[in-house]
Amino acid sequence: MFFLPGEARVCGISHPGRMFDKLPAEFYNKLVALPLGFETKRAEQPEGDESMTAAKKRIPAFSPLLKKIFRFASMTLATLMLVALFYLAVVLGQPQEPENPITVSQDQPLLAASPALNIQSERQISTLSETFPVPILAFMEGMGPTLQSGTSYDLAFENGFARLTELTYTTDNGLTFTLTTIYPARALSLLKKGDYTLTGAAAQNLTGYTAVRMEDKDHIRLHAQASDAVYVLTVPQMSDESLSAVTRVLQLVSPGESGSL
Repeated sequence: MFFLPGEARVCGISHPGRMFDKLPAEFYNKLVALPLGFETKRAEQPEGDESMTAAKKRIPAFSPLLKKIFRFASMTLATLMLVALFYLAVVLGQPQEPENPITVSQDQPLLAASPALNIQSERQISTLSETFPVPILAFMEGMGPTLQSGTSYDLAFENGFARLTELTYTTDNGLTFTLTTIYPARALSLLKKGDYTLTGAAAQNLTGYTAVRMEDKDHIRLHAQASDAVYVLTVPQMSDESLSAVTRVLQLVSPGESGSL
């Protein structure tokens, strides 16, 4: 059915040509186009297509030159990072030289054999030191555990004898601490081997010398090689804070000195 313009207005249709605009394409063809002898294809554009098309137009496409530049910059940055990591690994892997390297004397004279000497009191440490050619490692008098025993004895080394002192201290709860001094300094091989293994802990200070830290399942051992002697501290397993507290009350007693400050 068709309306003349006047009839359409009477029926309340202000724009008769638009009355079929909202019909789907298949109904439009059946009701309007086919009776008139032609078929009209009305493209239905999904909602949002126009905005998506506009958005695509706004996104700039990278040119081949920009892609090459970006790829080259990325590869260069990655290469620089790999080189930096390599040099960092090399630097960290190098052994660090001590700030004040110790030169171990290789011409210290060996000793003639002498009888062993034993002590049972801190006040006798000075007597023990009289028989020793270099200062010996000991606790400051009254600052550490109780001295139980001390001994000085000789061991065959090279074509003569090396000398060792061992001071054994105990705490009130039964913990044992052993302090050892070895002469000459090059006699590091006389250090008792045991089941000790080197640990990755930071170097420990031992009476002003940088000590090597080794451990077994029950003990911690610090040994420092000075220019004239080897000093060794052996303690039960303990925290780093406790170990530092122990090392702070150690001293080297020279011949003629007492074990006190």
